[in-house]
Amino acid sequence: MRGKKGRRLLKVLVFFFLIMFFTAFLTYPAYRDWQKQRKLRERLEQELKAKIKENEEIKRKIKRLRSESYVEEIARRDFGLVKPGEKAYILIEPQTEEETTQSKELKKEKSWWLRFIDWLKRKVY
Repeated sequence: MRGKKGRRLLKVLVFFFLIMFFTAFLTYPAYRDWQKQRKLRERLEQELKAKIKENEEIKRKIKRLRSESYVEEIARRDFGLVKPGEKAYILIEPQTEEETTQSKELKKEKSWWLRFIDWLKRKVY
């Protein structure tokens, strides 16, 4: 009796493991696709968060660019514009005595015909 029960139990166990193996074999591709989709979703969610943050930053910049104070600041700084009634001053740093003497010495060192050749080079090239 034990022999028949043992064989029957063995058959049931083999059948059970075969069913488990085929179930795993058939469901593995679906599981692999699910994993890929989950990773893709996580990556896309991160990209979406980054784009939302970038979009908010751009909105802040647009709001700043539309303000009159910023337009005035750019006009004054980059284009040297002034309001009516204001006076604009341009500050020039004075040359040091050393710089002026060096430039005079360089001019004195070259003869008139070398300066003429330099002038021609500037005009031709």
